[in-house]
Amino acid sequence: MRAHRGLAFGLTLLAFPYIGSGQAPLVPKLAEGNKEAEAPKLVGKSSFDIVRLSEGTVSIPMRFGNIVERSETVVLAGRTLHRERDYSMDYAAGTIFLKVQYREGQSMNVSYRYDDTKQQEGVFGSAGTSGQSGFQFQLAPGMSAMMGMGYTERLSDGTIISGNLFGLASSMKFGGGNLQGVMLMNERKKNTTMSVLGDDVQQTDIEEGTGQAIVQNFKTNALGGSLQLSYQDIDDRFAGFGGFAGAGFSQADIKAFEGEKGLKRSGFNLQGAKVGAMGFGGGLQTVGDEAGAITWRSAQANFAGVSMAWDSTVVDPGFSKFGGLREQDRGQLQKERGMERENIAMGFKGGKLESNFTMLSVRNSDDEQGLWRSQFGLKNEWLNASWMRQSVDDGFTRFGDLREGDRGQLAKERGLDRNDFTLAMSTSWLKSQYASKTLMSGLGEMRSTDFEFGFGGWNMSHFTRRMDEGFGSQGSLTGEDRNNFAGGVVKMFNPDGNPTNNDLGGVNQAGIDRDGLRVAGAFGDFKTMWNRVTVDNKSGTLRFNEFAVSRGKSNLSFSSQSASDGFSGTRNLMESEQKKYGTIDGLNKTNWNFNTPIGANGKFDFESMVANSPVGGAFRQRVEFAVPNLDFNYARRGADEGFSDVMRLVDPERELFAGLLGFDQTEINANYRPKNGWDLGYRRSTASSTLFDELRDFWQFTAALSLSPNTQLSYETVQELTAKNGIDALSSQYQSFSVNQNLGAAGSVMVRQENHKFAGDEQTLPSAEKRTVAYEKQINNKTTFRTEQSETKFDDGTRTTESRNKISTELTSRVGVSVEDQQIRRDGDQPDEVRRNYGIWVDFGSGIRLDYGYNRDIQGDYHGTMNTNVGLSGGKFAGLDFGGASYKTNRWDGQRQNYFGNVSFANAVPFRLGGVSDIKFRYKTDTQRDMLRWQKELIDMGFSAALGNIGFGWEYGSQVHTDGVRAIDRAFLLTTDKTGKAPFQAALKYGVRTMPNDDSMFIRDYSLSYRANNFLSVEHKLVTNPLQDRGGVLLGSVPLDERRSTWGAKYQNDPRMKFDLSWNEIKRDNVRDELRREARFNATILADSPSPIDLTYSLQQWRRNGQSSLAHSYGISFFQRPGPNQTMSFSLEHLQWGQGRPENNPFLRDWKMRFDYSVRF
Repeated sequence: MRAHRGLAFGLTLLAFPYIGSGQAPLVPKLAEGNKEAEAPKLVGKSSFDIVRLSEGTVSIPMRFGNIVERSETVVLAGRTLHRERDYSMDYAAGTIFLKVQYREGQSMNVSYRYDDTKQQEGVFGSAGTSGQSGFQFQLAPGMSAMMGMGYTERLSDGTIISGNLFGLASSMKFGGGNLQGVMLMNERKKNTTMSVLGDDVQQTDIEEGTGQAIVQNFKTNALGGSLQLSYQDIDDRFAGFGGFAGAGFSQADIKAFEGEKGLKRSGFNLQGAKVGAMGFGGGLQTVGDEAGAITWRSAQANFAGVSMAWDSTVVDPGFSKFGGLREQDRGQLQKERGMERENIAMGFKGGKLESNFTMLSVRNSDDEQGLWRSQFGLKNEWLNASWMRQSVDDGFTRFGDLREGDRGQLAKERGLDRNDFTLAMSTSWLKSQYASKTLMSGLGEMRSTDFEFGFGGWNMSHFTRRMDEGFGSQGSLTGEDRNNFAGGVVKMFNPDGNPTNNDLGGVNQAGIDRDGLRVAGAFGDFKTMWNRVTVDNKSGTLRFNEFAVSRGKSNLSFSSQSASDGFSGTRNLMESEQKKYGTIDGLNKTNWNFNTPIGANGKFDFESMVANSPVGGAFRQRVEFAVPNLDFNYARRGADEGFSDVMRLVDPERELFAGLLGFDQTEINANYRPKNGWDLGYRRSTASSTLFDELRDFWQFTAALSLSPNTQLSYETVQELTAKNGIDALSSQYQSFSVNQNLGAAGSVMVRQENHKFAGDEQTLPSAEKRTVAYEKQINNKTTFRTEQSETKFDDGTRTTESRNKISTELTSRVGVSVEDQQIRRDGDQPDEVRRNYGIWVDFGSGIRLDYGYNRDIQGDYHGTMNTNVGLSGGKFAGLDFGGASYKTNRWDGQRQNYFGNVSFANAVPFRLGGVSDIKFRYKTDTQRDMLRWQKELIDMGFSAALGNIGFGWEYGSQVHTDGVRAIDRAFLLTTDKTGKAPFQAALKYGVRTMPNDDSMFIRDYSLSYRANNFLSVEHKLVTNPLQDRGGVLLGSVPLDERRSTWGAKYQNDPRMKFDLSWNEIKRDNVRDELRREARFNATILADSPSPIDLTYSLQQWRRNGQSSLAHSYGISFFQRPGPNQTMSFSLEHLQWGQGRPENNPFLRDWKMRFDYSVRF
């Protein structure tokens, strides 16, 4: 250290003769006559510093910098020193240079003023960052010596450090390269200057001594490219960054060096090098200190169309000095502390062939947990292939520190492996495409494959969609995953179809395997198609087959749908699947269709449908024949009495089947239109039921003749018969003859004669004859007037006359009104009637229309009725799904009056409010009041939302009894995990029912489940006072006096074996069956087989009427996988009584055996 000080002091003395030319004067020159210039105006703040002098000190720093010029007074050993003669001063740096002798330990007092508005922290003087470079001496071309005397470093807490700077700078060029660098050394010493007027205390402990900075950059041409070597070492004690300016470094470089103080940086970079036809390059760069470093490595090569690139970034866990790094992504590098990143890229391009491969890995340095992503692509003029694999380790959690844009999705896929593969081939004679997507978790996988093949006019497509029952990562799926999965399911039965929004939500349903195969092509003029779809939910299989062949305009198609006895998952299928297959479990259905043209304008259609389910079935055969002027249609249809699921059958006539339960109907329709103006029609419908011994017969004949464009004649006869138990119960005959004459601008006239005859044991209507004359006139294009007069004579001798007049007009394109007056006169004691109807409608658009109607009916002199109706049709607007609203009043003069009203609305789509998502609400009310007494008031409203994965909701329902009292249901719902992925899940429904007598009943329904691992899961459910639907009671249900508790556990470590353990308890009060308990154990052998075997043991306990019973149950069951034409199942159970055996229970009732076998032919 003394050697450094001596060298520095010697260089200082040698440099003094050059101060005048090497630096600008530090202070203004004195005025002539050696008189002090006039003192400046008093500015700044005052300071009085005491300095203890040390031997060999050249520069003496003050406590503050930016001193006001000529404001100082310097006193050494009681003697006031004179500026320029005894000392010089750098006012900006706040440093005094003494020119007089002094002794070790002497004190010097300095009073001055300084500018407190300027910066007081940093490095000041010739070695500071102000750009002053001190003194330079040219030693040789491209090399110079540097020296900066008396720099001062002030810290924020008042610590003052003084020092001197010296070193070498180089900037040399030789050959194709150049070397630029600097080697600087500074002495660093803590100063004892203190301000008497200041309130700060120097507390920072600094490391005194010598600090160094070495920066060297070497660039040259090498191997046809460029080579760059760099080295940088700036220790913590170095402060003379201003010296870098003398070596040619910019202010930006100096700022970067200052930020990396205390760090070492080295680098190697080779770019564009070539050896023969091969190009290559690479680099290595590190920056760090003893605690850790950041290391960048890279390598590149290319040869004959092949390119390779590799790079890695490693951020040591101990490295912490990110703030001063020159890298622009230093913030991201700080996030990646303790992580290793690696990229590999390879490519080939030659002729028409291109291929590429990339690999990314990001992992923790300590546990190697991370993410891995690889991609490969290959293509030429007829081939295109791609592959991608991505794996996110379950132990990796630092997704927020990643720089990847899809880090949010990567966080969702923690613990999942993703594999995607596509292959497409296309030539002039062959087209083929294959795609596979797999998402795997530790509990199962979700897999989809698409294969399409086209050759010589033939096309084949094969789709599979599979989601294992244990796959619980539906919440990790992207929108693309859902669309691909649901889209493939739809294309199995509809090649041009697209999934609905509800289909995308249906992807969450696990445990269903789907397979679809379609083949289509042509044999000459014949086009054919065959399609097969299977849906397997482990408990059974649904099969759908479809075949079609066509030639020209002739088409033949056949479809069949069948389900094994164990299949019970139609309601778990996607919406589009339910619309295709229906929701009837165990349904077997076949359809035949054939149609062909007859001649140029004729056609022939044939259809047959047969559907059978475990509770009943339906059938239909239809034949349609049409040629010019003649149409003929024959149909036969029927439905079993027990087919209660008919409305869930996918068929255009299911509503008709619902009205034919237990009946067999035959229907004939014919229409003949000869060219002489005749139009003849015939219809016959007969429905009979042997079960009900009932016959329904309908017969109709119509004839119309057009004598001219303005004159038409029409005739109709209708016969209806309902016979029960062989006796005509209801019978009627109707005949009508009418003439219509168009009078042109004068309007139109209609005259009609009608005869109606009634018979039958249950018939009460009298026969009648009616004559009607009507006149209608279009006054203008918006206004119509109509009048109608009629007379009816009954077979009991009485008659009724009726006069009706109506006028309607359209006020605007959206507003219209109508007025109608009707008068009815009756013979005898029956009262006459006067009816007046007024109506108005307003169309608001979006399907919403307001209708208002007024109807006044006067009967006799003192009695009448009045009806008003206001209706608002449903529609969607402003995010609401408005179900409609109506208000109706009925009045009987002097007797009673009632009112009806209803309204319903809900939000059309869920919405978000801040952190609360999936918000849904609904409101519905239906009321009826008779006079002032409530007959009905039903209110149903609800709200649900989600906060993260936690779902919650509230429901309210109420009903008013006819005596005016109200019953109310309130319920609160909570679920801990809507995604279904969490190991622990809880669902709670807590309800309170308040009855009209203010009695309250609490209804609890909660379930808890925990999935410990891939093999074991536990579940608990508790229900108290469950509601049972019942008509004719308030709120439509009654609570049962019952408490149900269930515990269950499932274990499966081997796919061939599955074990279930359950415990169930039902407790009741005030009933004979007080208690029932059952502990059950079930083992499934060959669980992964379509034909499993179940072994069951249970211990059962009852308490009835105060008596206890105990029994053991043993059972075995076997379900054979259904074949194409047969099914078989077998079960055997034995009940062994321990105590309390019922006396009326014979021994044979202790055994139960069931054998089912069916064959189709």
